[in-house]
Amino acid sequence: MKYFLLTLSVLTIICVDSIFAMNEPAAANQCETLFIVEKNHKDSYGYYTFGVGPIILIPNIGIGYRQRCMRFGYDFSLSASTLIELHQIQGNAVCHYFPNPCRQDPWYFGLGVSTSFILSNHSHNAKTIAPDFVIGKELMHCGSKKHFVEAHINAPTWGSSKYSFKKRGRLDIPLMFIKYGISI
Repeated sequence: MKYFLLTLSVLTIICVDSIFAMNEPAAANQCETLFIVEKNHKDSYGYYTFGVGPIILIPNIGIGYRQRCMRFGYDFSLSASTLIELHQIQGNAVCHYFPNPCRQDPWYFGLGVSTSFILSNHSHNAKTIAPDFVIGKELMHCGSKKHFVEAHINAPTWGSSKYSFKKRGRLDIPLMFIKYGISI
C-alpha cells in the first residue's frame, strides 16, 4: 500500500508539472526551436548510481548506459545490493518515454525487464525476472555532468530456486529501487 501511495503521488506531481509546462508560451517556442535543431540529435552517456532497494534502507550501487533521441530512449544497467547474508545482482533493460523532451529537466516513464541473481551465504540462491516500471526526472546539468533521479518498481517477481518464494514461485510484493545517477 505504501508503494502504491508513493507511486500515485509521484504520478500526480508529474501530471501537474506537465500541465504547467504546456501553458508556458516560452517553453512551446523553445521546444519548436529545439525540435528543429535537435531533430536527429542523440544524447548518450554512461553513468553510475547509488540509492536504496529492493527494499527501502538496503544500499544499492550500479553502473549503466543510456541513450535518448527526443521522446524515446533506452537504458541498460547493472546494480548490486547487499544485506548481511543476502546479496542481489540485478540487470535492467528499459525503454524510456519523455512526454516533454525539450525541457532542460524532463520527466520520463519507462517499461522494461529486470532480472536478478540472489546469492546467500548459506547456498540458498535464486534467479528472478520481473517487469520493470520506471519513473524518473533528469536534473539540471552541473557542468558537463548529467544527473537524474528515478524509481524502479518490479512487480510481480517470478523466481526459481530450490527454495522458491512460494510454491508458485511468484512474489506479489512490489520491489522498489530509488536511485540517483551521475554521468561518467
